[in-house]
Amino acid sequence: ISDCVLLIETTTGLQGCYGDDVHHRIDEESTALAKTFFDQGMGFDEVRPLILDKIREGRAMANCDAGYWVFGVRPGFLPHLDIQEFNVAEGAHAMIMSDGLYRLVEMFGKYDDASLLEAAKTKGLRALYDELRDIETADHMGHQYARLKQFDDVSAQLLRF
Repeated sequence: ISDCVLLIETTTGLQGCYGDDVHHRIDEESTALAKTFFDQGMGFDEVRPLILDKIREGRAMANCDAGYWVFGVRPGFLPHLDIQEFNVAEGAHAMIMSDGLYRLVEMFGKYDDASLLEAAKTKGLRALYDELRDIETADHMGHQYARLKQFDDVSAQLLRF
């Protein structure tokens, strides 16, 4: 699932799958580099050109043996497909989301896995999207939460079994 996250209610409790470790390491390195410029008072428009080579270097590692695998139809992907089985009860939920939405947990600390899934079930995905965008807008220069762009892609699916 590359940089996406899956949360799933199983018969033994909440399980999470958090994407590829290599991909996360690359993002952390790029973010650390960006933070050095944010700490100097720069904003996204100034920082991005300064770190673009580092970002491109990380993206070039997608779907290659030395890097990380992203689900797709490219030749050579199938041997890297990881299949997992989960036991779920009727009425259980799962949510798969982009790392952009998971910022609510990982970066902004507004939820943990359980409370994020519960909020999705009770408030809905649109409310989580709005909450996320409000936080990102309030930190429009990236000084409170160093990241590679002000607004990341945000997508999610909430499933009920």
